[in-house]
Amino acid sequence: FTLGASAYYSPDYLQGDAESLYAEVNAAVPLPYDFGVSGAVGHQWFASDFFGDYLTWNVGASYTWRDTVVLDLRYHDTDLD
Repeated sequence: FTLGASAYYSPDYLQGDAESLYAEVNAAVPLPYDFGVSGAVGHQWFASDFFGDYLTWNVGASYTWRDTVVLDLRYHDTDLD
């Protein structure tokens, strides 16, 4: 089992005047026979009212072939309309 987190800051999102911050937590669980499952939840914040904050998430399954190639099938979504 692995658990991780990351954060990304931009002082000028899309080369504009809006500051932004994206933070995410993620987890992965190895399964037998070179399979695994993983997922993440993140949130995007903006200092400007022009952009709306939103939540992101993903979940997926992976297969590692010969310790060098990883095939990953993943579903991504947000709470944006």
